[in-house]
Amino acid sequence: MPIAQVREVSRELLQRGIPVVECARFEGRDFIEHKEEMGRMAAL
Repeated sequence: MPIAQVREVSRELLQRGIPVVECARFEGRDFIEHKEEMGRMAAL
């Protein structure tokens, strides 16, 4: 699943109060950016 799609689905779930267990595999800068974005979404 593309990164943008993973983030969109995660955002929708988190907005509804549904916990997300991250199991996507990213490397390098993609991993860092994804982890930061997931952290921001979870903090909202």
